[in-house]
Amino acid sequence: MNQENERIGKKGNTGGGPLAFDPAMEDEYWRQRHTGQWYAKDRGYDDYQGAYQTGYEGYNQYSREGRSFDESEAELRQNYERNKGKSTIAWEDARHAARAAWQRTSGDHERVLDYDVHDQSGEKIGTVQNLWMDASGKPAFIGVKTGWIFGKNHVVPVGNTMVNDRQRIARLPYPEEKIKDAPSFDPDVDLTDADERQIYGYYGVQQPQYRGVEAKPEKPAAPAREVTGKEGATMQLSEEQLKVGKREVAAGGVRLRKVVRTETVNQPIELKREEIVVERVPASGKTPGQPTFEGEDVFIPLHREEAIIEKEAHVREEVRVSKTAETERETVKGEVRKEDVEIEKEGTEKPRYGTEPGAERQPGKYEPKERGKR
Repeated sequence: MNQENERIGKKGNTGGGPLAFDPAMEDEYWRQRHTGQWYAKDRGYDDYQGAYQTGYEGYNQYSREGRSFDESEAELRQNYERNKGKSTIAWEDARHAARAAWQRTSGDHERVLDYDVHDQSGEKIGTVQNLWMDASGKPAFIGVKTGWIFGKNHVVPVGNTMVNDRQRIARLPYPEEKIKDAPSFDPDVDLTDADERQIYGYYGVQQPQYRGVEAKPEKPAAPAREVTGKEGATMQLSEEQLKVGKREVAAGGVRLRKVVRTETVNQPIELKREEIVVERVPASGKTPGQPTFEGEDVFIPLHREEAIIEKEAHVREEVRVSKTAETERETVKGEVRKEDVEIEKEGTEKPRYGTEPGAERQPGKYEPKERGKR
């Protein structure tokens, strides 16, 4: 590969992206581990299944364009609305599970080293010896160490390769005979552009183009047009203009949750109670009006007040949350191209031209040397 690319093998591993993944394996992985995730709370796997699916399928789709999770979030949100089914979890909460699935899918391609390699019929043909990475940091080719004569390291494009982590198997979409006759390279060799073309051509696979890796070749200059007689010539100069647009992305949020707290309240209250007052006063000497010398009982009831606790709910206050839009100025930059003209003198005639762009011809003004680009 060219100098932008890397190789990964048993000698000196480096970072990069994953091979093609098995959606069924990813689904089973998260089904078994969902309850241990911090965002799971009291929601089951079925509520989050669409979020996980959005994450690992999204990585497989958008990372090929060199995009991160945050750069792809607008599309991931739309995909989640299709994948969530009957789940009522909003994207603001589901995005945590989607990000976890994205990150798992993106981070551990080195795991496939020493995995068994099977052909398209499921027959074992060797083991994964090394990986060659493309310029975007993702696997481009697998080095397959076979058990055939001389044990060559056959090179296979990773496209449509399925990996089963549980069984430690990488299954290639080609028959054994196709791989047996494939180009072979030492694991420590950097593949050249010619080598890549040879490999893709052997398998009949179109060579991918990696965004932003190599500059496009310049178009050959058009042959000069000769002007004869009194004929004039006009050359149009163009320039690019930078157009800046806007898109809305998620930037966090605020969640209000009402909780109930219990506290002890001390409320003073005055309570009345009755007591017996016994007084002895002198008699007036009157004749008793009731039978005398007989037993008699008199019961006088006593009363008291006791506190009765009743609770009544009242609205204490209201909490209102609203959103306001704040505008801030940000400067973005980008490169634009601009055409200019270079004037070269040939022969003995002195050209006459304006000294500034758009200036009229001014006879008598002459610049004796070649004008450079401004």
